Amino acid sequence: MIRGIEAAAAVILLVAGLTQIYASGLWMTYYRRITEAGEQGVRLHGLLSLAIGILVLRLHWIWSGATVVLTLLGVFMLAEGVLCVAAPKLGVHSLQVLDEASKARTLFFTGVFVIIVAGVLAVSLFLTV
Repeated sequence: MIRGIEAAAAVILLVAGLTQIYASGLWMTYYRRITEAGEQGVRLHGLLSLAIGILVLRLHWIWSGATVVLTLLGVFMLAEGVLCVAAPKLGVHSLQVLDEASKARTLFFTGVFVIIVAGVLAVSLFLTV
């Protein structure tokens, strides 16, 4: 079951990372709409992050080996979700502070990071066959 979760996560993360790089306009629109919605938008985004983080941590509580990156990503998503739900003003402020160019660079480097995590998971799956 763990290998299936890691394989699914690798595919999802690869697609998400590629879209952040090659379809960044969609992500920019998403974050723009969150910003326009204010605290409600940040809370909704936080609930999504919270749900994903809890799901990852519930299904992949692995603290050794290369696949620990998936567990750490789950911890990060959980922390982001809690922060956005508990302190939405901070989230709105952080989205409003960056200009469009900074947001685009952040999306690009986040996409690269997510693709690297997907690659670590994929390599780990192939090496443990």
